Amino acid sequence: MAWIFWTFLVLAPASIFDLIFLLSLSSRSWIIFAVLSQLILFAFGYWRLKKSNVNDLFFVAAESQKGTRIVKEMWGEVLLIIGAISFILPGFITAFVGSILLFTPTRLLLLELIDQSQ
Repeated sequence: MAWIFWTFLVLAPASIFDLIFLLSLSSRSWIIFAVLSQLILFAFGYWRLKKSNVNDLFFVAAESQKGTRIVKEMWGEVLLIIGAISFILPGFITAFVGSILLFTPTRLLLLELIDQSQ
């Protein structure tokens, strides 16, 4: 369960910093682009999160706390959920994290790393 806490502990300040950075660098002509891109990413993240079973996060956290080996497919669902949440949070850094987690080749690479560490 601690890894969920640390994941959100890192994502929330990164999102706040990124939003401040985004707003400070945006000129009047680019602010519309920035806001629209964030709204589109939010909508996609929300849609992807609604398709996911968020209870998988708690299942994986409980099973890993017991010391049970988690199958790769469950870790894949967890990465998809964290990627969707990253899209919901505003900012370019969180969008980058969400893109990495939702992009299949990088997600499969992360799954291999997770599977080897178990």
